[in-house]
Amino acid sequence: MNKSMFMIIDASSRLFFGPLSKHRIPAAIPFFGKYRLIDANLSNATSSDIKNVGIFPYSNYRSLSDHIGSGDRYDLDRRQDGIFILPPKSQSPADEEFCSFRRFNEQYEYFRRSNQEYVVITPGTLVWIVDFNTILEKHIESGADITQVVNKNGSRLFTFIMKKSKLMEYIDSYGEGTYRNIAEVYDYSQSITKGTYVHEGYAEYIRTYTGFYRASMRLLSDDIIDKLYMNEARFRTKDPINSSTYFGKNSLVSNSFISSGAIIDGTVKNSIISRRATIEKGATVINSVIMNTVKIESGAYVENAIIDKECIISSGVVIKGTKEEPFVSEKNQIIINQENPNVAILVAECSPYIKVGGLADMVGSLSIELTKLGPNVKVFLPLYRQIKKKYENTLQNDIELSLNIDSKTYHINTYSSVYENTTFVFIDLYMYFDRDKVYGYEDDPYRFGYYTYAVLEYLKAKREKIDVFHIHDWHTSLLPLFKKKYPEFNNSKTVLTIHNLNYQGETSKDLVDHFQFDYYVPGNTLNILEAGINSVDMITTVSKTYAEELKYAYFSGNLQGALIRRQSSMYGIVNGLDDKFDPQTDLVIKSRYSIDDVFEKKEINKRFLCDVCGFEYSEDMFLVGMVSRIDYIKGFDLVLDSMDELLKDDRVKIVLLGTGIEELMGRLRDFGERYQGKFKCFLDYYGTKAEYIYAGADAFLMPSRIEPCGTSQMIALKYGTVPIVRQTGGLNDTIRMFDPQTNNGNGFKFYNYDVRDLIYTFNLCKDVYFNNKEGWKRIIKNAMSSNNSFERCAKEYLNLYNLVKEERN
Repeated sequence: MNKSMFMIIDASSRLFFGPLSKHRIPAAIPFFGKYRLIDANLSNATSSDIKNVGIFPYSNYRSLSDHIGSGDRYDLDRRQDGIFILPPKSQSPADEEFCSFRRFNEQYEYFRRSNQEYVVITPGTLVWIVDFNTILEKHIESGADITQVVNKNGSRLFTFIMKKSKLMEYIDSYGEGTYRNIAEVYDYSQSITKGTYVHEGYAEYIRTYTGFYRASMRLLSDDIIDKLYMNEARFRTKDPINSSTYFGKNSLVSNSFISSGAIIDGTVKNSIISRRATIEKGATVINSVIMNTVKIESGAYVENAIIDKECIISSGVVIKGTKEEPFVSEKNQIIINQENPNVAILVAECSPYIKVGGLADMVGSLSIELTKLGPNVKVFLPLYRQIKKKYENTLQNDIELSLNIDSKTYHINTYSSVYENTTFVFIDLYMYFDRDKVYGYEDDPYRFGYYTYAVLEYLKAKREKIDVFHIHDWHTSLLPLFKKKYPEFNNSKTVLTIHNLNYQGETSKDLVDHFQFDYYVPGNTLNILEAGINSVDMITTVSKTYAEELKYAYFSGNLQGALIRRQSSMYGIVNGLDDKFDPQTDLVIKSRYSIDDVFEKKEINKRFLCDVCGFEYSEDMFLVGMVSRIDYIKGFDLVLDSMDELLKDDRVKIVLLGTGIEELMGRLRDFGERYQGKFKCFLDYYGTKAEYIYAGADAFLMPSRIEPCGTSQMIALKYGTVPIVRQTGGLNDTIRMFDPQTNNGNGFKFYNYDVRDLIYTFNLCKDVYFNNKEGWKRIIKNAMSSNNSFERCAKEYLNLYNLVKEERN
């Protein structure tokens, strides 16, 4: 019987590598001076006599393909079998944690022609030394249907061995099957026998840039590096010809790995220096990973950092990360002295002065946190009637402006106020903003055009140097075009944050002639947001996953082409959560609590919520909450279509607070009548308070169709209420799927926008609640420990401001 194996390398997940994976998939990231992460598994395939390897990447795999080449360095360059890179055939806009059976089915022909009996499935970022034949022997001896590999400390390596025929059953039935990927099969299937193989040697499954940093430093401090060069397990890689390493007379090197072709004339301690990197005289590198062709100029100091390929660290620059949070550069970046930048923020609404939606809260909190970090921040707002009435006595007269547009002169007063050490400047265009509402007028494009122009005139008159203009949504997206008229701001950079792509500021192209700026409009309609996307230096969105999703028409609609053209300049930064959301200080909830007494005090809040809802309290009940706008985009068609199935378990109770589309609210009222005592919907904001639900519910349901960032799931985490979400936008970025093997994760999430997936994931959560009490307590601890602070968010924006200042182009 042929017991040969073929290998599937899962390189489909983007994971959390930050700037390191912006230009390459994680499996292709350089590792330990001369390798790529994927080299470990390919080298193990060679030493295990595996001749057939299939790599499943996502679309950005060119760097991986260039590195692997024909596969000859791994002895995988063959006519039969060999190495195959198998990209997705259909676009999949959202990330999946593991390669799905659907993806495997796309490459069905590969599996059909593979003639080996067994298959090993393993991640592309797993660094280890292993003989797969040993694992196969143990698998066969155990008689298990599937064997997973774990490290000697019990951590999962997400490597599985099974018969190809068994895998094909799941691939063939991916459309009807319960499980999306092999990890779910192992975790939740009750119909197969499962084995575990404990790997005693070195193994590191790298899933984040911090994990990458820790693994790199560990290789320097342990004896693992010696094993990487053992003859029987030699790591193979692309090995370009380089000159010998040069050590100058001023070099001082200790406990470091220096690759060939590097030039060292400075101090290097406990660091990894890659090929052709240069450390000049007087430069210092400590506890850092320096990749290919990086230049550290004289006098620069780099500590606890990952510096990507082709970067220049200029003379005198000081970079200091921490071991827990290393500094990470982007490829091909010039880093100059990072002085605190002067930042002008232009936005249509901002707390505490004017609020219509979440945009105001986000920009208000971000501005204050940025100020705490050191930048000089000015926030500009139109002087709306509401602001004038409420804050008239606190506004200080600033300067008068004259704005000449379309043969008319406008005399404009400006005012300023300081809140939490942040300066706010108000532009008094009373003819456009002395109105009842903030938005919703036919002349909105002109209103915000005048406001944007006036901000530039204000800064010109004040002779203020601006390093970065940070603009938000369509309302201020004309600024980079207006800025061209002001030579004073030639060196100023522009960053556009897209909060809501559904509003784009479409108007007649006559606006171009009215304001006399240079922009070509191919038809009769100007899309202001598109003009901003085309013109700014850098684009951000409010979550990392949403930044990826916007490359697909499902999410970006008519702006897909513009966003794809700018994808190399697009970044995702997850919004923060305001400090006011805290169960320790919340004066509304029945009993305040912290992570130390959550289990006792949360039960008090649960009893109170049951009283508010008219539910009979029981210790044997699973109480699920929702606080949401009632809309299809929030997933309410899924909720309604799954309600009967969710509530057939008498232990389940659901409470909902929200308003929205009347058709959906009508159906919810019907369910409320049908399931009295089990389902309560408050279709206004008077019957109960959101805080009661966040504090009293066991779980929080948020199955959004599209969710650029989302706040409710972050509030739920803070209150120890376990989120059940769909894997989209900020929901994907903030919620980590609970792993019953390791007790890692802070919630539950499903990928497909499908009733079956919602019900399945809901039941997974419910099962842990009832049958794994210790696991449930661990999820709550993990949830309340999640870091979604605005301080974290502001630090990411500050890094981005410095990055855009230093852009070569």
